[in-house]
Amino acid sequence: MPIDIAESKNAPVMLPGEASDRAIDAGHDGGGVLTKVTKNLRNAGILLALYLLLTVVVRALLPWSLLLDEAEQSFLSQFLLAGYGPQPPFYNWVQAIVISITGLSMWSLSGTKFAMLFVCYIFYGLASYEVLRSRSLAAFAMLSLLTLPQISYMPQQDLTHTVAVLTATSLLFYGVFRTLMRPSLLSYLLIGLASGIGVICKYNFAILPVAICLALLFDPGWRRKLLDWRMLAAIVVALIIVAPHAIWLIGNFESASAQTLGKMELDKDLGLFEQTVRGVLSLLRATLAYCALTLVIFFLAFGRNSLAIIRAGDRLTRLIERIMLISLLMVVGIIMLTGATHITERWLNPFLVIVPLYLFAKARAAGINLSTGLRRLRPVFPVLMIVTLIPLAARSVIVARYTGDYTNINLPMADLVKQLTSKRIPGSVITEDMHLAGNIHMHLPQLPIRTSGAIGAEVPLKPPILVVWKTPDASNKTIPAGLAKTLPEIAAPNLVVETVEAPYYFGKEGDLYRLNYVWLHKDD
Repeated sequence: MPIDIAESKNAPVMLPGEASDRAIDAGHDGGGVLTKVTKNLRNAGILLALYLLLTVVVRALLPWSLLLDEAEQSFLSQFLLAGYGPQPPFYNWVQAIVISITGLSMWSLSGTKFAMLFVCYIFYGLASYEVLRSRSLAAFAMLSLLTLPQISYMPQQDLTHTVAVLTATSLLFYGVFRTLMRPSLLSYLLIGLASGIGVICKYNFAILPVAICLALLFDPGWRRKLLDWRMLAAIVVALIIVAPHAIWLIGNFESASAQTLGKMELDKDLGLFEQTVRGVLSLLRATLAYCALTLVIFFLAFGRNSLAIIRAGDRLTRLIERIMLISLLMVVGIIMLTGATHITERWLNPFLVIVPLYLFAKARAAGINLSTGLRRLRPVFPVLMIVTLIPLAARSVIVARYTGDYTNINLPMADLVKQLTSKRIPGSVITEDMHLAGNIHMHLPQLPIRTSGAIGAEVPLKPPILVVWKTPDASNKTIPAGLAKTLPEIAAPNLVVETVEAPYYFGKEGDLYRLNYVWLHKDD
């Protein structure tokens, strides 16, 4: 029979976790490695730690030519600001602190991201235990994050701020479920900490705490948790964390929101009704794409029991359903207000990352024997680890030489920087974009780097100044217009533009990547 949760004012709400763990263990096939891994959160956490450590090692063994987000972090690590433009600053702050301690390297860039992702898994597992009260089911729920491509696959390809918001989301759910199960000042402070951090990770995260509060209002017992004096402490903590960036945002709202709204493809030529329909359809497609693999794997594993799981529910599953529904309805509201017609799967991370835990909560509520389904599910996790680990390295090292389709990792940045500085060491560097700036800074971390953009304009320039930009054609010696605008007060009238080139890493013979450059001197 379904298990519901009775309200208790002070005592923890307990489910028969240890008994259910023994029941699950009784259905295991012996004591294999995978069985031990899924026995509790500690074992599952060790597996994830090894997997993520291997991910860092693989990335560090590839050429130290940076992906887009890696280059952004390399460039922005030069300074700590209250805001950096279109993305909130939390991840940048963390990365800058790490680099200030360890130095700039692929180890510090990749290690920060995957250490943060590991923290996401851990808090998700802790949140799962608060809901499921089963060490084994909590381990399964935590490992089932691997079935969400936005968490298992996409961070392998790039992403930084998304990883940060996933970590904040997991921490928030842990704080919320712990408060519902066994409230304390600490649990409320976790809610405030996660809410504050989440908002300065990604702006769309702000929807989630509001959705959680609205969802709790539907439950008379849990409604009282919102009126507890300790919630005020949580709000104060969140406001303290958000305040520095919020003050910056007041004067920089346009620059902070332009890129996000651009990605949502605002089509002002359409009427309000057509905009809304397109936006809602895009939201539905993104929601289905986000959850599809998880749902398919879960229901294939549980087979004929899937119908019973779908029908089952209890107080917690209903709460999670309300949180997801209210969050998505608020996204619909944003679509109607802004005219957005394109919602990406990544944008839904804070609202749908709870899906694996939700499925296990429904399976638990169904009161059925789960051992067969769990046995089928176990081998999926190592397969997903391998599948997500291979593509970036394979595409960069193996596929590129046959197809000529190069990733940013194939760019021969180390060789080009060596050529640029072979005869003269610059005092500072100016580039046309953040990707090139971050790559040069990786190999010349001691030099100040400036781009033609607004971010980092305050970086002091020291002669001799090296100006660099990308060029597909060595015969084109024209300085890009955007870059030229940053140079007039220091540019000499007769600039000599030169070119450096090098073969792509693991590329086809004869394929070259080129940079144009010019030296500037204040005394020319």
